[in-house]
Parts: sequence; C-alpha cells; structure tokens
Amino acid sequence: MTMALTLVPLPTHHVALAAGDLAYHDVGPPDPRATAVFVPGYTGSKEDFGLVAAPIAEAGVRYVAIDQRGQFESVGPDDPAAYTVEGLAIELVEFVETLGDGPVHVVGH
Repeated sequence: MTMALTLVPLPTHHVALAAGDLAYHDVGPPDPRATAVFVPGYTGSKEDFGLVAAPIAEAGVRYVAIDQRGQFESVGPDDPAAYTVEGLAIELVEFVETLGDGPVHVVGH
C-alpha cells in the first residue's frame, strides 16, 4: 500500500528558554496517548520532519518538532562553545519540561 504524504505549512510556536527563544511545531489530537519530539541534526530544522506530522497526529500521538539553538527560527549566540552536545541536550530537556506531558519519545538525526 502506498500513502501519499503532503507537506502542509505548520504554525510556528516559540517558547522562552534560558538560552533564548526556541521555535517549534506542535500538532496533535485533543487527548494524545503519547508525545514524540523530533530533533533535527546540525544543518537541519523543524521543517525536516513536516511530512510525518499528520500521520503521527492521526495515530493519536502529539507531534512536536524543534529548531535547536541557532537553527532557522531559534535564536543562537555567536559563541561556538554554546553548541556543545551537553548544552544542546540540557536545552532539549528544558524544552521537554515546558510541554507539560509525561515521558516523551525523542526522535533525531
């Protein structure tokens, strides 16, 4: 069976974190059974995952995709030291805590 996927522009939300505003997409059913947070790689953005937003939401899972610090619509400092794996991980945990959900599935590349 083949499923046609269509990319529909998703509204961008912003949340204030310790290092600055983080941009994200948030799509989901009214009462999701789980939350999945999609994290792009170094040169990516939240738009990298847009094709899977609708199928994931239709499956009853809240779809959230972020721009990491310094990516596309998220602010980022000029200091390269701010982009360590540890710093990005700390910011991801801070972001997940703002969602108000229980445990989440993190998907990244």
